[in-house]
Amino acid sequence: GGGIAFEFREQAEVVSVRPTQGHALGGDWIDLIGSGFGNGPEKACRFGLNAPVPAIWYSASHVSCRSPPRHPGNVTLEFASDGRAFTASGASFSYVEAMLVSVLPSYGPVGGGTVVTMDGVSMPDDLGVEVWCSFAVTKARATRLNATSLTCTSPPSFAGTVILELSHVRTKDWRFIYEEAAVVDAVTPAVGSLEGGALLQVTGSDFSEEHAVVSVAGVLLNASASRWVSSTLILVRAPPAVT
Repeated sequence: GGGIAFEFREQAEVVSVRPTQGHALGGDWIDLIGSGFGNGPEKACRFGLNAPVPAIWYSASHVSCRSPPRHPGNVTLEFASDGRAFTASGASFSYVEAMLVSVLPSYGPVGGGTVVTMDGVSMPDDLGVEVWCSFAVTKARATRLNATSLTCTSPPSFAGTVILELSHVRTKDWRFIYEEAAVVDAVTPAVGSLEGGALLQVTGSDFSEEHAVVSVAGVLLNASASRWVSSTLILVRAPPAVT
């Protein structure tokens, strides 16, 4: 006689998630690592008690889904191949309300190399996840300084203003200005007294009014000792000679 077919399937389990945190506004792609993930047509992830969201299946041990919006806090993240029978693994995911509050400096030369420090609140602290800065479309790896600060080194770019973004952090209206490197052609007069005080005319090109910083013989001058006149001329009061 005919028998009844019965199929044994491996029980799905979520072992880990990465990254382990995302922004409360949602929209972050989260990878679930585990075993027994089925590739059903209704496959989905569930973040806490939120409605399920569609999942992308890569293999029986790897799926990915995009986090929905939710208020800050910890939730469990589970998977179901049929959108109904979710795992009960208890994998944890944290919603944070990360926000940038300062970017310094906000300008640098077109050749890149400027170390930019970004301070914020609820900054990414998952040490197992790489954080990236984006200067327009060019990415640079971020370095964590502490719980509230990161640094990125600006890549080369054309002169102009670009949008500055940080992965895992919702940024708004942060900009970085690329400037042509200033060139000094001449300093007049070229000779002065040891006591200083002479008015020097520094001529060249691409002098920035907003970001002009002048040093004479290794001495960094304060703003009152120099005056920007144009992109080709800066007036400087010579400091005393360093002996």
